[in-house]
This record gives sequence, structure tokens and C-alpha cells, in this order.
Amino acid sequence: MEQFQNEKFPEISLDIASKKYPEKQDGLFFGISMELPLGEKQGDLNLAKAAEVSGELEYQIKRKEIEREVKASWQIWHHLQRDQNHSSGNNDLESGQVFLSGLELSFKNGEISVFEYLDSLGSFLTAKQNALKYSYEKQSAYLNLTYLSGLSPHFTLEKN
Repeated sequence: MEQFQNEKFPEISLDIASKKYPEKQDGLFFGISMELPLGEKQGDLNLAKAAEVSGELEYQIKRKEIEREVKASWQIWHHLQRDQNHSSGNNDLESGQVFLSGLELSFKNGEISVFEYLDSLGSFLTAKQNALKYSYEKQSAYLNLTYLSGLSPHFTLEKN
């Protein structure tokens, strides 16, 4: 923009010329020329100012978008982390094995029918699938948060 501000002043030039005519008359000419901007340079200055304002607005928009993404990722991760801390831990591998062993034993002893066995097994698998989905969402939110903040992710392995 500074370039356009400097160009707003007109250039002045002085010209001196001589000419010889065939009849032995010599001539000397002086000339002054000055560029008169008729709005063209002012238009360039206005365009430069508009581009500067536009760039600043684009920067502010991108900054707000990133702030919203970071805030949303933090809230999701924090919510999932808090829920995990309040859960009773029924998704452990050992409790799942105990449940399956008890279910199989009840079926073998005739305490439950095939339909009850399959229904219970389906419910267990759905719960396990939900636990894996929950773990995936938590890890995804954590990765998104670390990506947006520019930090390196730190992983811990969970036994499910």
C-alpha cells in the first residue's frame, strides 16, 4: 500500500530540445510535463486498502473458526473423560469373561432358553460395541484437540 501512496504524487519532468530547420533557422524548445492523475492511482490506493481490510477480515474469520473447533474438541474430550471417570468399569475384560461364563453355564444347566441365551449374548456384544465406539470417540476428540493445539499426542493403552 505504501507503493500506491507514493505514486499518488504526480511526476514532473523538464524537457529541452533543439531543432535545425533547412533554411538555417535554429530553434530551442523548452517543455514541462506533469502527470495528472485522474483517479486511476487513487483507485489503486483504494484497491490496496480494500485488499488489506479483506485480508484482516479473512484472518479474523479463520481465527474464530479455529477457536470454535478447539473449544468444541475440548468440550467433547472433557465430557468423555469425565464420563469415563464416573463409570463403574463394567467394560473390563475380566467382567466380560465372567458374564459370558455365567451365561454359558446358565444355558448348559437349562436355566435359560436358546433365545434368552442369544438375546443376552447380543446385548453383551452391543454393549461391547458401544464401549469401543465410546473409546474411539474419546481418542478421536483427543487427537483433534492435540492437532488443533499443535501438541504431540500421548497415548495410553486401555484393556477392554
